Amino acid sequence: MMNLAKTRVLVIGLRRSGMAAIKLLARHGARINANDQASVAQLGPVLLEASRYSEKIKAGGHKAEWFAQADLIVVSPGVPLTAKEFDLARKNEVPIVSEIELASWFIATPILAVTGTDGKSTTTALTGELLQSSGLSVFVGGNIGRPLSELPLSGESYDIAVVELSSFQLEAIHDFHPRATAITNLSLDHQDRYGSFEQYVSAKSNVFSNMGPDDAAILNATDATVVHHYSHLPSPIQWFGDAHKPGAFIAGDILEIRTPKNNLSLGVEAFSLPGSHNRENLMAASLLALAGGATAEGLRKGIANFKGLPHRQENVGEPDGVLFINDSKATSPGATATAIKAVDRPIILLMGGRDKGGDFAQLANLVADKVKLLMVFGEAAESIENALTNATRVVRCMALAEAIRLAHSEAVAGDAVVLSPGCASFDAFKSFEDRGNRFKEVVRALR
Repeated sequence: MMNLAKTRVLVIGLRRSGMAAIKLLARHGARINANDQASVAQLGPVLLEASRYSEKIKAGGHKAEWFAQADLIVVSPGVPLTAKEFDLARKNEVPIVSEIELASWFIATPILAVTGTDGKSTTTALTGELLQSSGLSVFVGGNIGRPLSELPLSGESYDIAVVELSSFQLEAIHDFHPRATAITNLSLDHQDRYGSFEQYVSAKSNVFSNMGPDDAAILNATDATVVHHYSHLPSPIQWFGDAHKPGAFIAGDILEIRTPKNNLSLGVEAFSLPGSHNRENLMAASLLALAGGATAEGLRKGIANFKGLPHRQENVGEPDGVLFINDSKATSPGATATAIKAVDRPIILLMGGRDKGGDFAQLANLVADKVKLLMVFGEAAESIENALTNATRVVRCMALAEAIRLAHSEAVAGDAVVLSPGCASFDAFKSFEDRGNRFKEVVRALR
């Protein structure tokens, strides 16, 4: 545990993780300055809450001298480290850490980590379910739900913590040390933040910086990028998806686990999530949960009990025989490809939002094979249309609600209308959850 009493700490970003960091710092006696580029009007009541713990607050832009004068800077995941003010901090040798790094200084609970491009949230939540079904007390958080700083703030005792980690959160870690880490997959994402795919992969790779021979790396054997980058880690590797490697694979409806400590065969008929990608998530979660102390019986119970998360290929209903699927969490073209593969009906696909630099053309063959109509909306509508106009019929819409109603009018019984945007939500919505909830509201009004 680090002594932060009277340390001058600058917290950048005042949303969930930033506020949790501020409260944790205040508990340990730090002198806090809080900074966010959002305006006073955009931050609203958050500013009042931050003022209870901070000496000074600056909204609507950065205050350069604070970067140079701080003893420590804690940065929220939404803040790129390329801002010029960070150069001042580096020049003055001011440590820059992420909220998860800060939180880890005050956590004795063993940590299991999940990262990757797609499937992180489902794998994290499922791992938590498997551990809880094994009778363990589990904190689940990070990039999903609760910031990690809430664990030491809670005052509760947990047996294990399962933490979802984005590349943004991993950019500024130093001593953060998971006991086991699962990487679900890697594909092009967040190119609006990174100069190259290699930079994105490098940020993900930071999760292994402090792991050693007593820890476990749980890797996707069917993902060529994962295999290429992580086959020679110092931590023992457990692979999922390859029957010829130590780890886990599924044959029919049997999950086979073969590791130095476990030799299990479990039926997975009760696992309700569709698609081969969710079977990958199941294998990763099972290996991770076993590394955290789960039992075979706990795995059986958890597999049967887990019903998935909202906004991830969520069945919203079937008015007039048309299945509506909310996959608002699909914020990259790779995630949209996964959604298309998982649906076994003719698809009317809804895509759009804010482009993160993704390659929409990669979807052309899938769209040509399975999508009868593509509705595009939002800032990226033109880019998506240009990339896929030769793959299927494309209709451009003013907004999501219009796309839903037009899709409903075009659909016939047996079709599926799938919201899988392939883009961020921030052109028109506060979050992917906000976008998914709007989708569900409009669909329910169709009945």
